[in-house]
Amino acid sequence: MKTLKTLLIALSILCGALASAAIAAPLQVTVAPSGAGTLSLSQSGTEQVMLTATPSQGYLFSGFTGWSGGATGGDAQISLTLTANFTPLQEDSSLPGTLVVTPGLLAAAGALGGPFTPAFLTYTLRNTGSSTIQWGASLTASWLALSASGGSLPPGSGTTLAVSLTGAAGGLGAGYYTDTLRFSNLTNGLGDTARPASLVVTDRTGEVGFVTDGDSFSPVLTVDAGAQVLWNWGDGTTSSSPAPTKNFGSPGVRLNGLTVTPWSALKRINLGFDADDGGDGAIERVPAQPVIAVSGLELVAPYLQKWCSSRTQIASLNFDNFVNLDTIEFFRGSALVQVSLHNTPKLSRACFEECQLGALDLSESPALADLRGASNPYPGIDFGATGARTWHLCIRDNQFARSLPPMTQFPQLRELLIWNDNQTGALTTSSSQLTAVLASHNRYTSADFSGGFSAGNGWLDVSDNQLSSLKLTGCSGLVDVFAGNNNLSADAVDSVLETLDSLGRFAGYLDLQGNAPPSASGLQHADHLRQRTWNVILATDQPSQPPAGSIIFTTENDNVIMGLQIIGNPAVTWHWSDGTSDTGISVEHHFPQAGHRVHYLTVEPISALFYFGVPYGISQQGISSVSGLCGYPNLSVINLLGESLTGLDIAGCFPVRDLHLAGNPAFTSAALDKVFADLDSLGGYGGTLDYPAAAASPASAAARARLVQKGWKVTPQ
Repeated sequence: MKTLKTLLIALSILCGALASAAIAAPLQVTVAPSGAGTLSLSQSGTEQVMLTATPSQGYLFSGFTGWSGGATGGDAQISLTLTANFTPLQEDSSLPGTLVVTPGLLAAAGALGGPFTPAFLTYTLRNTGSSTIQWGASLTASWLALSASGGSLPPGSGTTLAVSLTGAAGGLGAGYYTDTLRFSNLTNGLGDTARPASLVVTDRTGEVGFVTDGDSFSPVLTVDAGAQVLWNWGDGTTSSSPAPTKNFGSPGVRLNGLTVTPWSALKRINLGFDADDGGDGAIERVPAQPVIAVSGLELVAPYLQKWCSSRTQIASLNFDNFVNLDTIEFFRGSALVQVSLHNTPKLSRACFEECQLGALDLSESPALADLRGASNPYPGIDFGATGARTWHLCIRDNQFARSLPPMTQFPQLRELLIWNDNQTGALTTSSSQLTAVLASHNRYTSADFSGGFSAGNGWLDVSDNQLSSLKLTGCSGLVDVFAGNNNLSADAVDSVLETLDSLGRFAGYLDLQGNAPPSASGLQHADHLRQRTWNVILATDQPSQPPAGSIIFTTENDNVIMGLQIIGNPAVTWHWSDGTSDTGISVEHHFPQAGHRVHYLTVEPISALFYFGVPYGISQQGISSVSGLCGYPNLSVINLLGESLTGLDIAGCFPVRDLHLAGNPAFTSAALDKVFADLDSLGGYGGTLDYPAAAASPASAAARARLVQKGWKVTPQ
């Protein structure tokens, strides 16, 4: 069963007057079957109308059919009719009932006796599986209450649950209070989860509160000349410094209060900033402070310009109505699960890289120029109409469940980093200022950057997609193009080669391997590029099939160091995925970027190979698989310490007496069980094996014990 969702359909109206298409001659839309869903239409920009298709419960939007209509003449109106189709969801017994809970957490604050804000939070519970589940919810604190403690969720359905503060909260003394709200799938446990709840109670009104849990606190404030600063520390002492260092003597949870007179003098609060993800070089570097919660920020909402809390353990922040806030720095906030940004008209830079945000709404941040939002669990980002000033979008490594807005929404875009984002369809940009687009490992089917890379030394990576079309017309600034492992036909490959040849640039890099080979015409353009010192890699340049007896290995890094030890003077050849080769027992090979690549090694005679892997003292070369080792009769040492292996087949590798596999975090328990079984079956005595301790399982305990009895030194690391 597929999850219900709302899809955004962009219909480009290629005629003179959109207003006529959207209003005077509206789209005629019917729904099939009747009642299976709804549609809404709105105008966006000057050449688009937007249709939002929302399935009813039990249905899935499956597309539009029945296009008809047209227009003639320069200013003709256009009239289109179409049918929006919805398909009944099918039961799939292979997908058990699964509980999904949104949003993040309740973080309330207020003075003694209340009131506290927010007073409640509503959660949405959904069943994304194919069978009905029973759910339950629980908490322990008397200052919290649930609107329900359990219920039933049929497949594809949802419900809401409110957690609210009780009257008991008004009787709490000053301090920081926490509880955990637990959601349980009582049917099969799939989706069991927990959400924190917290309450800050202060005995001093008119303060911004900082809850810390360390033994010291060293915040840095930026205030106007003449401002008065007062810190009320959790131990009863005070400070008037804008950059104090308070030593408490021992760790502990404490509520520290801040007053600045006047509040309008407070321009920046810095609880942690190291510029590891860029940012304003004028901001002082401050180590991450032990802050876990903040209250009373609404006091500075009209005035604060910059907020920095990178690497802190704050879980929730509310910047609503911060009308002068231009910068938020929250890099690697491993505890941050929610942030609110309503009415932030001047917000220009927002860094939430590698946090735990469940949602991000930027629709009320129209000045956004620089977004760092990679590696978060949110299903999508709500941009609304934001994007007119955006030049940098780094939202890579997010397995989005929703499509990003059309990149034409960002006409000033220079840097677009969206690799591994689960995106599909067409990728089209409108900015002429592009310098870097990194969009690999998605499922885009076409890409058009025409006129985008107009100057400089541009870098484009659309490798590992499903592209059947790639347009680079007018991209005279492109010098690095990675488009390997797509579905480009010979004509599409020829087009790319012809376009880049026509632009006249020198000294570039073009990777088109993993697509169709070019025609004779395309090869001529490739030769022209090579004559201008381009490195051009085509399907015809890929290494030949490894001969029998080769060691085949895959890597993920952009730089690979490998090493051998040999007997005698054999012929050693390393065959790299880019079509080049090296000889020698110790080699280092550079690729323009990281990526999954397959290489092979030949050693003749095979009896000369004694040691294979990385040189001693070297690790993290990104080696993800190795095969073919067992054809070498004298191979005694395999050193793959600190790599990216998920497993290793050594069945039949009789001479192996030193095997180094520790530091491979992706190594599976099943694969390690097989390694122990293979070594045990070989019957050799007195070897050395180190392995990733986390992968050990009881299933291989007997084999490990027998190896020890045979004199093996077996070491988990």
